[in-house]
Amino acid sequence: MLRKISFILIFTICFVVAAYAQEQASQESKPAPATNQVNIISEKEPSLDEELMKLEPEESNGTGQADLQWVWGEITAVDLVNSNIKVKFLDYGTDGEKEAQYFLNKDSQLENISSAQEIKVGMSAGIDYSIDAENKFIIKAISVEQANPPVGQ
Repeated sequence: MLRKISFILIFTICFVVAAYAQEQASQESKPAPATNQVNIISEKEPSLDEELMKLEPEESNGTGQADLQWVWGEITAVDLVNSNIKVKFLDYGTDGEKEAQYFLNKDSQLENISSAQEIKVGMSAGIDYSIDAENKFIIKAISVEQANPPVGQ
């Protein structure tokens, strides 16, 4: 009699486990419920000009100054008449080179040079800048390194 009860108990447990496993398998094979989300896939990467147009002016950080950003790159153009320079730099987000225009003003601090006239194409520069209300990159501080002289000089 004890054998019959043990057999029935083991058979019932096996039946319950098998039914549970089958239910779990059927739930996993059901497709996920549909949502109203739409994934937008861009077919082209935006240009630097498009990215710059999207930039919002910097918000104040509570000190009366806009939040600073930083870039390191090679100076590719100098226009002291219009108080701007162009810098080519590596964009770490895209792993590609980009070029942007930065504006000097009377408050721009110069490091390793005594005047803006010493800034030359080919120099490396580290620039602390903020973005003004017109989306211009305003240089707060610029530190330049002399370009390497050609070999043999």
